Amino acid sequence: MKSESKQGYSVSINDDKADEKLAEIMASKMTLADYENKSFKSVLPQCIGTFVASGFNLIVGLGLAYTGILIPAIESPNSDIKVTTTESSLIASITTLVIALTSLTCGPVMDRIGRLNCIKISIIPITVGWVLIALAKSTTMLLIGRVFVGISGGKPKMIY
Repeated sequence: MKSESKQGYSVSINDDKADEKLAEIMASKMTLADYENKSFKSVLPQCIGTFVASGFNLIVGLGLAYTGILIPAIESPNSDIKVTTTESSLIASITTLVIALTSLTCGPVMDRIGRLNCIKISIIPITVGWVLIALAKSTTMLLIGRVFVGISGGKPKMIY
């Protein structure tokens, strides 16, 4: 065992123990790919998890892009829902505003209930929002649906 002093600190090093510690650290950093079973059955859960996590962000992105087809449709003269220019601007921007506000709450909610539970809970408002948008008979229903889509839109982006 050797003892060295560097800047007022005493450091004791046992070469054998240091080598064992280094070997342990190196082993923990190595990939397990050589030891994992690479069958389709073992990889399928990972693929499904990846698609679910990515798919949720796709749904949120569709919610943001949906105004591109919604606004011209509801502003047309033969639309069932009559809107003013101000209402159509509000319908287009409300989701983005709500996403910005709910993104502020993502950290504390995630710390309290966990990442996975945060994503699971986010599925509820986005489903309610899309159902309201699909069944909308008025501007109010469209706005409420867009708010629900925005509520869940901030969470997955902040989590992953």
